[in-house]
Amino acid sequence: KVTGLTYLGGLARHKKLRGSDGMQLVTLASPETLAAESFRILRTNLQIAGTDRHLPSLLITSPSRGDGKTDIAANLAVVLARAEKQVILIDANLRRPQIATMFGLPEQEGLSSLLSNIDRMPEPIPVPSVPGLAIVPAGGQALNSSEILGSQRMYRLIQECKARADVVLIDSAPLWYSDALGLAPQVDGVLLVVSSGSTGRE
Repeated sequence: KVTGLTYLGGLARHKKLRGSDGMQLVTLASPETLAAESFRILRTNLQIAGTDRHLPSLLITSPSRGDGKTDIAANLAVVLARAEKQVILIDANLRRPQIATMFGLPEQEGLSSLLSNIDRMPEPIPVPSVPGLAIVPAGGQALNSSEILGSQRMYRLIQECKARADVVLIDSAPLWYSDALGLAPQVDGVLLVVSSGSTGRE
């Protein structure tokens, strides 16, 4: 009501899981639960056949820290891949990268070196536990994150990923920072995550 935006669904709260190789994700560790099913409902609502809601690239952000957007980005990537989509998940949260760790992958060269390494683009890393899913890691924190994410090379990377996958998901820093605002014009849609009972109207 406050934003006038389309409501795409509520996600069931679930306990924070522990584990490696993606097993801290509810869609992998407990796929039969209500929490996992709520991610599948979100997947369906994002891909309604016969509408103009086809979003080959989707930025996921939130108004503030702790709203759960990274967990949502990772779980949404899993359920999309399990629906036989080719998915690339980009960790563009250069303030607090977590995606590689969630899937048990090394935080190797990634977006943080996008402007310094002009010889080649970061390469998506396949996730062994989830066929069809690959990740472009953040490669660590970066002080010049807004310059990296708003650059022409970032736009080129997104376009290259779109050419290789059915869906490109991008996890970004919250709207406290300018990072998501620089990324938004480069993608086909933005998914705004709010936390019931804690995200303020402002």
